[in-house]
Amino acid sequence: MGDTLLRQWTMLRAIPRAPRRKTTPELVEHLRDEGFDVTARTVQRDLNKLSGSLFPLYCDERDTTHAWQWPADVEILDIPAMEPQTALAFWMAKEHLQRLLPPNTLRALEGHFDQAQKVLSSNSPVSHWPEKVRVVSRGQPLIPPSVDGQVLETVYEALRIERRFKARYRRREDQQPRDYDVNPLGLVLRGSVIYLICTVFEYDDPLQMALHRMDSAELTDTPTHVPSGFDLDDYLRENYLDFRLGDPLRLHIRISSEIAKHLEETPLADDQHIGLDENGWRELTATVSDIYSFGGGYWASETVWRLLARRPCAMR
Repeated sequence: MGDTLLRQWTMLRAIPRAPRRKTTPELVEHLRDEGFDVTARTVQRDLNKLSGSLFPLYCDERDTTHAWQWPADVEILDIPAMEPQTALAFWMAKEHLQRLLPPNTLRALEGHFDQAQKVLSSNSPVSHWPEKVRVVSRGQPLIPPSVDGQVLETVYEALRIERRFKARYRRREDQQPRDYDVNPLGLVLRGSVIYLICTVFEYDDPLQMALHRMDSAELTDTPTHVPSGFDLDDYLRENYLDFRLGDPLRLHIRISSEIAKHLEETPLADDQHIGLDENGWRELTATVSDIYSFGGGYWASETVWRLLARRPCAMR
């Protein structure tokens, strides 16, 4: 009896929410992977029994193999029940990771998010934690640009299943969009903008596409190709998603004591050194990248001009 209950519970947890579904053969394969020696007939008998008045399971009989799913709005069935600490983790994931998770993953987690909200609404030790924490961006906050829902869905799915896609994309300097064959490599959330790191057509040089400039996207059956030696972290270290003006600079500037205190806490570089000059100013030396950032990064052409002119440079 115990083995039967465990098998049925494992099977119920493997059935997805609508619109996704799993056929009887897929459930048989899943149970066998979990160590249960079952037949399709056993699984079908269990499903017919459990889908009556016990559980709101739905069977799509248009498929000869019978495809099963939970209703999209069904309450999460979990034993043991979700604990307050787990609920807090789901709440924080929903609040802060929504733009990084694939849309289909978010839909699959909706039941967990709803359950987490119910747990946090009760009088638990962490119920008031969401009221006590905030994430504040540095600098002037910007309203995120609008990204087409179908584009977002296609791009995330292309990354997930490692497929290329066709896209209509308008570069910043272009008046009209152009058609591209896109080979996706990674996503980067920078401030309020989502960038796709990719190659296009048959080129191997990675570039960036801002998703809000993509008018349409359509999956293809062509697998993605990762250029030799490509690594997303290495790419970001070398490119910063900014415009590089030249080689790294050996920065030597005079700053006020107030700014020096700030930069001692958050250094510009590993080799930063702050000393005292003969006029009472603080002298800072560090090796920094010579880049221009549209996103409000630390270094811009005006900053470079000031430091070359040896003027006191306030950085906040």
